[in-house]
Amino acid sequence: MSKLNLDRDIIESCRLTAQKIIHPIHEMVVRHSTLSIERATLRFLGIHDTLEGMPLVNLIVDQLPPQFLSKGIAYWLGRAMLLNHASPIGVALKMAQRKIDLKKMAPVPLPAIREALHGPVRNSLRRLEQKGQRRQQLLEKHFRSFASLKLVSISQDDIGKDSKGIHKKLKNDVSYLEVERKSGSELLEYVLNGHHTRDIRRHLDQWGQKNNLYIRLLEDATGLCLPEETMIGAENGVDALYDDALHGIVMRDIDMQRAIVDQHFSRLIMARAQMIVHTREDCLLKLTDSYRNFYQTIALQFLQEQWCRKARIEDDHLVLSFSFAIDSAVEDGLLYEMAQAQMVREIFPKAFIQCGLPIRMQSENSSSSSILNGISSLVAVLTEFNIIKLDSEDSPIVDYLLQGGRSLGTEVQWQQNGKVIRRARAILDNAQKLLKTIERTGLTQCLSQGVFANLSRDPEGGLGAQGVFRRDKDYFNPLWEELER
Repeated sequence: MSKLNLDRDIIESCRLTAQKIIHPIHEMVVRHSTLSIERATLRFLGIHDTLEGMPLVNLIVDQLPPQFLSKGIAYWLGRAMLLNHASPIGVALKMAQRKIDLKKMAPVPLPAIREALHGPVRNSLRRLEQKGQRRQQLLEKHFRSFASLKLVSISQDDIGKDSKGIHKKLKNDVSYLEVERKSGSELLEYVLNGHHTRDIRRHLDQWGQKNNLYIRLLEDATGLCLPEETMIGAENGVDALYDDALHGIVMRDIDMQRAIVDQHFSRLIMARAQMIVHTREDCLLKLTDSYRNFYQTIALQFLQEQWCRKARIEDDHLVLSFSFAIDSAVEDGLLYEMAQAQMVREIFPKAFIQCGLPIRMQSENSSSSSILNGISSLVAVLTEFNIIKLDSEDSPIVDYLLQGGRSLGTEVQWQQNGKVIRRARAILDNAQKLLKTIERTGLTQCLSQGVFANLSRDPEGGLGAQGVFRRDKDYFNPLWEELER
C-alpha cells in the first residue's frame, strides 16, 4: 500500500523515458565488444591458467591485432582447435606461447568452428546454470521475509590465512558479507584466478551449516575486468556483485562505451547464474548535495532498472542503494531522508534496497557516529529496506530495531500534504524532468556535460578506451549468443 500517494502516471512516464534513453545505448552495445569480454569468453571455456605469472587469456587476446579480434576470440580459438586437433585448453597454451601463427592458419568454415565449440560451450553453460540453481535453492531455503538482512564488510587483508577474520564478522546473525577489493585493482587490465574467493565461499558454507544460515557473498566487480570478474565470481560461489557502469564512468573515469558494453555482457552472465546485481548510485551523494540533488539518484535508479531488464535480470535480483546524506544543518533533514527512503521503496517495490552507512555527518566521535547509524537503520526498518549495512559486527541498536520494530513500517502513515509527501513528490517531478532532458540530449552527451554530481566525462576518452572495438559483420561469440537466447 502506498504511503506517499505518488503519481503512478509520472512513475510510469519515468520508466518509459528510461527505456527510450537505454534503447540507442543498447544498439551501440550489440555492435561492440571489449578486451575483457573476449577474455571472459576464454575463461568460460575453462582457460584459467597462467604463464609466467600472466593469465593465458591476456597473452592470447593481447597478441591479436584489431582486425583479427573484431571477429571474436572464439572464432580464432575454434579454428585453431580444428587445425591442431586439440582441446580449448591445449590450443590456448600454444596460442599464448605464440606457437600457432594465426595469420598463417588455413581457412575453416564458420559452421565447422561453431560445431567444434558447441560441446565445450554447452558443458560450461550447464555448469553455470547448475551453480545458479543451487544458489537459488539455498537462498529460498533460508529466506526470511520478516527482517532485513545484516551486511558487514571485510578487507582482503583482514581475512587472514585461517579465516578468523571472517568468523569474527559473522557473529550476531549476519547474513551478508562484502569483501572489499584492494584500491586501484579495478583499473588493471588483468585479473588472476579467484582462489581467495573460492576459499571464502568454503568458509562461509562451513559457518552456515553449523548455524543453519546461508551467508551471501558480495564482491566488487566494477572496473576494466568486469566481465572476467563476473565469470570468476559465478564459478566460485559469489552470490552478488557491485556491477555498475555509471559508477565506473563517473567515479573512476572509465570510458563510457567500455563500461556500458562490459556491463551488459556481465549482467547477462549474472542473469544466467542467478546472481544479484548491486548498484552504487548512492556514491554520487558523496560528491553532491543530497537535499538539492536526490532526484539524480532516483533518475539513475530508473536507468539501472531498465539496464537490468535488458540483460534479463529479474527485479528481485536487483539491489538499489540508499544512504543518509543530507547535511545536519538542513531543518527537518530527518523527515526528508524518510521521504527519500520511502519513495525508493515504493517506486521499486520488487527490487531489494540496501541501506548503506551514512555519508555525511560522520564524526570522529564514535558515539555520535553510532547514534547516526542507529537513526539511519531506524529509517531503513521503517521503510522496510531489505539490507542494512553495519559499521561493525556488533550492532545492538540494529538488533533491537529488527526485533522491536519489526512491524513499524506497517503502522506508520504520513500526513497527507505534509512535508514528507510534498518532498517525495517534488523529487519525483525533478527526476522526470531530468530523464526527459537526458532523452532529448542523449546519455553520453549529458555525462560529458556533468549532469550527475557536476562531474563531466569525455564521451570518446576515459580509461580503457583502447579496449573497446567494433564487431565485424562475421563476429562470432557462442557464449554471447547463448546468453541472449
